[in-house]
Amino acid sequence: MTDFEALCGFITPKELKAVLHTVPEVVELVGAANANLILQTRDQDGEEKVKPVLQTVLPHLM
Repeated sequence: MTDFEALCGFITPKELKAVLHTVPEVVELVGAANANLILQTRDQDGEEKVKPVLQTVLPHLM
């Protein structure tokens, strides 16, 4: 995945975590606190926990 692909379309939370680990510019865009919220989610967390976190971060990427 290229750095640009990280911002195109929808990606899974797992893919977003990988981007946050490898593309510091994305962490800068969303802010360290928001990046940490995403990184703290677990694969077994349900949509009710993950969705609000993603909704918080999305406006920073637009």
